[in-house]
Amino acid sequence: MTTTTTKTHETHETREIHGRTWQDEYFTFVKRIEAPVLRTTTQLATRFAELVPGRPAFLAPMPKAHTVRDVMDTGFTFRKRMVEEQTMFARRMMKAIEPVLTTLDRVDPVPAMPEQRTTRVRPEQTPTTPPMKTPTTRGSQRADRTTDHRAA
Repeated sequence: MTTTTTKTHETHETREIHGRTWQDEYFTFVKRIEAPVLRTTTQLATRFAELVPGRPAFLAPMPKAHTVRDVMDTGFTFRKRMVEEQTMFARRMMKAIEPVLTTLDRVDPVPAMPEQRTTRVRPEQTPTTPPMKTPTTRGSQRADRTTDHRAA
């Protein structure tokens, strides 16, 4: 694969390099905002902990609800499995369409076409007639209405 680029065309390798640079910049930005968010969350959680009462005594024998940490771990485990499954499917799809991609990568010579003089043939034009009016005219419709409904 070539590594040269032009203004209108980038190769796969140069896109990977630019993609990694963009990804690095994104993660650097996220790390910069993580510290203030964590600091603010800690301050708010400490204040709320002082105001929120503990579990009432009558609920002590009942099992505890799922903790936030358990829910979070379950979500991350699911996310990891989902991404792995999608990655495997995408790789199988790429392997399945490989014959088409190979054909599209091949450059076939264009057969020379003999010069032919083309003549334009006009399609036959059929005369169009305006649609015929219905036998009931507007005047007769009014006449019918006035006989059915007498004026007050």
